[in-house]
Amino acid sequence: MSLTMAQAIGGTQVSRLKKQDEDMLLMCMGILIASLCESLNLSKAMNTLQTYEAACLLVGKFWQLKLEEFVFIFREGKTGRYGQIFNRMDVQVLSDWCEKYLSSESRAEYFERKNSQYKTSEKEPITLEMAQRLSTYFKHVEAKPVKTPLEAKPPTYEDWVKDFTANAEQFTISELRAWRKEGEKQGRKDIVEITERILNDYETGKRTYPGT
Repeated sequence: MSLTMAQAIGGTQVSRLKKQDEDMLLMCMGILIASLCESLNLSKAMNTLQTYEAACLLVGKFWQLKLEEFVFIFREGKTGRYGQIFNRMDVQVLSDWCEKYLSSESRAEYFERKNSQYKTSEKEPITLEMAQRLSTYFKHVEAKPVKTPLEAKPPTYEDWVKDFTANAEQFTISELRAWRKEGEKQGRKDIVEITERILNDYETGKRTYPGT
């Protein structure tokens, strides 16, 4: 199943991921950019340093975007949605794609629909059943002590595995292969195992995806 705009917008904001693990985020962004360049087969592609610098600049400039939105933007961009690609790729082109995505009519329409749904729900009359549910909820909240941010548990390694697996399931086959290669280079057996399992599902027909 192809990643939709709604699914991408519902992803994890890069500013949050940066706080959790900046190195992992930049590696992820670098792989996405490298995979994009490879799939376009450009004569003027980006080298490793340029790819890393582009990842840093995009994460800093478009901190409000979700990681999945970058996946969506890169996929749409290489189809020509944000303009013709003149056999070159650099941070300026990628930044332009992100700007066009942010100002796109389809994205504006999505948030208009969400806002309209929110306003409609605000006007929904409170029924007896709803009042009873609210009463039960508040009793439940009052019975439990509220944890402060300092007491809240930080994300665990299991949380990271769960998030990474969910994101990896949206990658194209070429992106998964790039992740596996990078995982082998970094000595990350967990990344290699997850990507290999998903790739094996594609090869055995357990999972279908239109990417290549």
